[in-house]
Amino acid sequence: ATLLGESEVTLVGGVATFATLGISGVANTSPGYTLTYTATLNGETRTVTGTVPLVGGSASTLTFTSAVGTAAGAELTPPPSLAFTDIAGNAATLAAGTYVRAAIQQITIDGSATGLLKTSSGSATSVDRAVTAGVATFDGLGIIGTVDQAYVVTYTTYSNNGTSGTTSDDTVIDTLPVRSQSITVTAGAPTTMNILTDPGNARSGATLGSQPVVELLDAGGNRAASGNVTVTVTSTPAGQSATGVLSGTATLNMSSGLATFSNLSLTGKTGDYVLTFTPSNSIATQTKTVALRAGDPTGMTMRTTAIAGSTGAAFTRQPVVAVVDAQSNAVESVSSTITATITAGANGSLVGVSSEPAAAGVATFSDLGIAGRTAENYTIQFSASVDGTTFTTTQTAIQVASGPAAAVQLTGATTGTLDGGTVVAQSGATFGSAPVVTVVDAGGNTVTASSATVTATVSAGASLSGTTSVDASSGVATFAHLAINGTSGSTYTLSFEVDGLPATSKSIKIATGAATKLMNMQFVAGASSGSVVTTAPKVRLVDSGNNAVASENVSVAATISGGGAL
Repeated sequence: ATLLGESEVTLVGGVATFATLGISGVANTSPGYTLTYTATLNGETRTVTGTVPLVGGSASTLTFTSAVGTAAGAELTPPPSLAFTDIAGNAATLAAGTYVRAAIQQITIDGSATGLLKTSSGSATSVDRAVTAGVATFDGLGIIGTVDQAYVVTYTTYSNNGTSGTTSDDTVIDTLPVRSQSITVTAGAPTTMNILTDPGNARSGATLGSQPVVELLDAGGNRAASGNVTVTVTSTPAGQSATGVLSGTATLNMSSGLATFSNLSLTGKTGDYVLTFTPSNSIATQTKTVALRAGDPTGMTMRTTAIAGSTGAAFTRQPVVAVVDAQSNAVESVSSTITATITAGANGSLVGVSSEPAAAGVATFSDLGIAGRTAENYTIQFSASVDGTTFTTTQTAIQVASGPAAAVQLTGATTGTLDGGTVVAQSGATFGSAPVVTVVDAGGNTVTASSATVTATVSAGASLSGTTSVDASSGVATFAHLAINGTSGSTYTLSFEVDGLPATSKSIKIATGAATKLMNMQFVAGASSGSVVTTAPKVRLVDSGNNAVASENVSVAATISGGGAL
């Protein structure tokens, strides 16, 4: 240590006062420095000593340790610090409450002020640090700012003027220099995520028409220099497992702060799917809902199978048919007409409307049915052409029940000689094959419950003989004794009907029947008693239709009444 100031003074009134004496040395040594005072009295040397503890003196030098460029939001390294020393290099002793304020000069970019100082407690344009043992250290300090911008930070020493809870009346210590540095911000670690392009335009099995684009931002809002994002399916429509639904590259590393997905696809049932985006660095996830539509058509399926009722009537449950994709979703874009046809089963035909346009890929039939036989298994094929491709599906083993009476059918009265396909019957003779009339439903099934009266009629010029009305038994009426009386060579229409039902008929050509009577051909107009009649009488042998019956060996006898004699 060295002494400063006046180290030798003259006694005044027996007292030596060292008014300007000072010590320059290392502060805070133990037990301190020994100060010796020496005087010569009457030729003899007299001394006295004392221990002086030495503390730091007033600040005479300020040493500034600056930080280098930093990533946005990251702590400055090394942390900026200001060391105050006295003339001996000791940590200076400053007034209680002295502190250093770091302040950032903001930069306006696109009309917005950028640049904040970041600490563990938040961000602000200035941060204070107390001077402790001659040093103010800004550990944990960072900058939130725009990439590639150079921000100026100044460090100013303040004296606390003692007002509790406020610094507004504190004053700058002008005797101490203000330090500053320029710090260039680089991209920092990601702290937030933005989804720039939403996933969408999704069709099952196809890559998303709108692929998601995600950015990770650092604390300054800059695109982060690193990180990754993973996409997962976290919610699906009812009945759809999330496993295997998402395809493509679901995890991407950031490139210049961006993750641009390119081949994501969803495969499954139509409906809403929730995609969750999970970034690295424990950043909060975000979700997006994607409405999945059907993919390309690949086939056709029965949504609802038909349930048949009575023959000729509409199905009691109508079929619903859909053009579907590979996951059996109805293809919403399909509006083609779906047509039903019978492809198996005898004596059957469709009733009602057999073609329906698809709405959103689905055709709902409203009055389709089958007129057919009760014992038959019918197959209906549904088909549609979509963009030149035909899709089909079938429903098999459709059986109809018998229905109400709808018509009468004629069998019998069909045997015998044919003339060009027309039955030839002898006048007055019962048919060789008795007409049998069956009461049937729309499918031609016998209505066994019917006992309706069936009536036979014949067209003009002929008459019927025998039984012309017969009550059906178990739906069948047999005309065992019916005959037509008519002119030989003429054709008549024989009809059978039940009240309320359409009639059935058959053409019958009449041939001469068996002789049944004699008919006058030429009668005696008058005669003289005892003389030969002037006009010879003639009689003809005829059948029931008055048709002449040729016979060579039949004798005809003439008699006379009233007492006359031939």
